[in-house]
Amino acid sequence: MVSKVSDLATRQSRGYEFPLWLNDRQVLVKSVPADEKPGTEPLTSALFAAPPSEKVEGSTVSVFVSPAVDKPPQERKPEGADSRKTDFAVLDVLSGATARIYRGGESYAYRLSPDKRFLAFLDREYGARATDSVHALKLLSLDSGTTEVVATGIRQTFAGTISWSPDSRRLAYASIDKQVQDQTQASGKETTLISEGADMFIMNIDGDRVPRRVAGAPNLFLSDYSAPLWAADSVLLYAIGQDNQVWKIDTGDMTSSRLTSDTERKKLILVSEASSNAIGSQDGGKTLLVTTRHRKTHRNGFLRVDTTTGEGSLLREEDKSYGNIFNPPYLSPDRRAIAFTAESSEHGEEAWIADGKFERARMLSELNPQLEKYRFGKSRVVDFQTADGKPLQAALVLPADYEPGKRYPLVLWVYASNADAARNVHKFGLVGFQSFNMHMLTTRGYAVMWPDIPTSEGTPVDDLMKAVMPAIDKVVDLGIVDPDRLAVMGNSNGGYSTLALITRTDRFKAAVMNAGFGDLTAFHGTMGGAWIPWLEQRGGSMKVPPWEAPQRYVENSPIYYLDRIKTPLIIQAGTADLSIVQHSDQVWVEMQRLSKPATYLRYGGEGHLLVGAANLQDYWGRVLKFYEKELAPAASRTAN
Repeated sequence: MVSKVSDLATRQSRGYEFPLWLNDRQVLVKSVPADEKPGTEPLTSALFAAPPSEKVEGSTVSVFVSPAVDKPPQERKPEGADSRKTDFAVLDVLSGATARIYRGGESYAYRLSPDKRFLAFLDREYGARATDSVHALKLLSLDSGTTEVVATGIRQTFAGTISWSPDSRRLAYASIDKQVQDQTQASGKETTLISEGADMFIMNIDGDRVPRRVAGAPNLFLSDYSAPLWAADSVLLYAIGQDNQVWKIDTGDMTSSRLTSDTERKKLILVSEASSNAIGSQDGGKTLLVTTRHRKTHRNGFLRVDTTTGEGSLLREEDKSYGNIFNPPYLSPDRRAIAFTAESSEHGEEAWIADGKFERARMLSELNPQLEKYRFGKSRVVDFQTADGKPLQAALVLPADYEPGKRYPLVLWVYASNADAARNVHKFGLVGFQSFNMHMLTTRGYAVMWPDIPTSEGTPVDDLMKAVMPAIDKVVDLGIVDPDRLAVMGNSNGGYSTLALITRTDRFKAAVMNAGFGDLTAFHGTMGGAWIPWLEQRGGSMKVPPWEAPQRYVENSPIYYLDRIKTPLIIQAGTADLSIVQHSDQVWVEMQRLSKPATYLRYGGEGHLLVGAANLQDYWGRVLKFYEKELAPAASRTAN
């Protein structure tokens, strides 16, 4: 039986944020601020708006002023920051009574100490640049109700790496060394997305509470992907390094050493004890467990690692994908079983449990039994070479009714700067987003492929062509794909990638651009500056602002080459995707100006991904009819 215990409006902003039990009847939650009025949230794209007191009464003007560097950080935050504010509240689940214990922060990654004395969390800080995302680490005493700032200037990719020691006396957290990161990015030409590294810091909570950096190379550890886990002694700490190896940290002398060394498999997520930051060990800490992914086959597995020698024993490996940072594997309280989630190209994600040696494993859940009556496409890894000879891989999902020797239409999913797309080969529906489950296509006779697409400074569109065309040629040469029945689609930067490709080649018979954009200069100038880091520092590949390389922006902006398009195009965007929708509008307007074959699906209230059931049904109904028409065999197209 499920019953409502309170009308308190919560605001959980991350996939790992859940209510925390304080005792048998009280839970701690993140809530909407008490003073926030419904329907009054400011637009998140607004930047540096003047305070209302500076406006003439009755005026509808919004005034935007560049912040002075000498102003305190709290005076430089974007107007939209208020819409992300939260309170921490304690809720009595029996009486429904609520007590707010912290008000009005942009708080993330809250972690309760094992003794339940403190809540550690990150609170957003603002610097001279609105796009410079940094956090302060705060400690909230649940006894006194007081809050203390114990560290500032913390940078994390998803703001999630905080770990309490089992004795509650130490706190570990990761923070990206931005100066080293910027120097690395500035010196290199490659702009491919990678997992960001970070330094590890340890703080003695019962001592001076001064953060101390673990010795080692800068940005040695993965910033967020797998939180560090403690040994039972609260001294040794284990973490995944940027090299995807397990590292051991001695918080006594603040040294670190690489524990594992084999390079055949990436180490992904450390197995923890249930509801704890302690390492999951079945033998008193002599060994630990970590999930792995084979670098070539992308098969996932579980590895037992000796915590002294680093020697590993592979317990299980199969054509599946195991969990992620939001639902990692856990060791049962009696340490006899391991709970984890698993999915494959043919079966959706379910909860599983296995004995300690993985000799027996069984599925615990059956979330979608109605799918059992369908047959889904099998997947495989395809090896190919780029136009300049670089070896890459692609994840290919075959049609559900695939017959060797028969050629099928292909829908290509693309995302420039993702050089590790093939890792998704064992995910149900390939892409990983429910909005774009590619079995919508494989069950209707289409093959779907997602190739690796590494990019370099200033040449994302050239790099797209260098990777995509040989990937298609490879599956054509394998006798799987009909070269005359090709389509391409993608979301976000993948939408941009889709548009860019059809300005360079007429090879595709149909294209679908989701949440995409076509003008990189306009994208750089999006209100709020949200996409400046993407373009200058990450997968956008520009590396510099438009005024330093204007021709680079023009050459890689498909908006300037729409007159070359011959491929019929569907454009899809959500009106609530505030930093994207205007750029999709621009593509539609110019396609109309050119009288090019295009359809614009503009969904009210939808964000960066479609989530509404009716809208998803509408979207896929239109896309399937579009592909059925444009990718029909030549004789059928002539008849139509």
